[in-house]
Amino acid sequence: CHSTRIAHTERWEAEEDIHLTSGMLCVDCHRNGLDHNMTRSYPGEPQAENNLIAASFSCEGCHLPNDAHEVPVAGRAGAPIPKHAGIPTLHFERMTCTACHSGPWPTAQTQAVKTSLAHALGTHTVNRSESALPHIAAPVFVREDNGKIAPHKMFWPAFWARVEGDTVAPIAPAEVAALADTLFYGIDSTRAGDWFTFEENQIAEMLRRLTAADSSKRTAAYIAGGKLYRLNKAGKLTQEKHAAAAPYSWAMGHDVRPASQSLGIRGCGDCHSFNAPVYFSQLKVDSPMAADRESTYKTMTDFADLSGFYARFFALTFLLRPLLKWLMIFVSVILSAVLLWHGLHGLGSLMKAAERLEENSNG
Repeated sequence: CHSTRIAHTERWEAEEDIHLTSGMLCVDCHRNGLDHNMTRSYPGEPQAENNLIAASFSCEGCHLPNDAHEVPVAGRAGAPIPKHAGIPTLHFERMTCTACHSGPWPTAQTQAVKTSLAHALGTHTVNRSESALPHIAAPVFVREDNGKIAPHKMFWPAFWARVEGDTVAPIAPAEVAALADTLFYGIDSTRAGDWFTFEENQIAEMLRRLTAADSSKRTAAYIAGGKLYRLNKAGKLTQEKHAAAAPYSWAMGHDVRPASQSLGIRGCGDCHSFNAPVYFSQLKVDSPMAADRESTYKTMTDFADLSGFYARFFALTFLLRPLLKWLMIFVSVILSAVLLWHGLHGLGSLMKAAERLEENSNG
């Protein structure tokens, strides 16, 4: 149910979660009683509010000691305690553990992934094409409601709908198919399971048919590529941004990479370089619309509520930091020499004053 595979790679090229390769089982952290109310092991989980054992199943609960507990519960199964040497604590306030430790290593473009539930991995007669729908991308760094940035899986919705006020109600595919006739006729000769390409004139015609078939005369619409398409009063196709067209995302906790493959292991440059994927990895806006196929991309800053300009400007400071260190050493040497010179000069003055005082006392 919970497996994930990176598309366009062979199975043997993938690494398992570090907990599994260390001999642990899923149920070592995700436990349940007779009620089958399984612990999900994330910070702030309701089950963990008054249960120290449940709280210890999260990343922090297992790997970070908590002196506030009457009984020590951290370090379950010999979990190592990270040192996080040289990492400012601000990172732990604004990022989740999974941001640095989970999912595929961030690259210039997000990677296409398949999941067991979405793509029926491991079952017979399933379409194993790498481009089979739905197109799920990961990792996408999204700012969560608690203000922390976490890696997510994400995909772009595409569906027909009826709009009434602010309410967008999806239309059943069977209803659309009955009205479409041969409007979207196409042959998937390779059986790739990918999108058919839609043109704007096809969308406009389908919207007219849906409007005519609806006795309530609600506005027919099409959601795709982060936009809502509908006809204006003149019967022309328009497009607009709409909350219903926003991509769907959900936080990912696995697969956890070993500490030697965590972000920051090679230094600040893993995240704070000029084109660091944590900020600037590109996510293609997935859509059956021909106009959106090649040219529409988003970056991580769009989903993490960050400034791309600030991220790049801040990254430039890391290029100057080695020079700044040498400058500080040079200035420190100069200051030390100045202090030494004044110290010796002052010591000489004290010695002369002492000699004069001794001469006066003897005279």
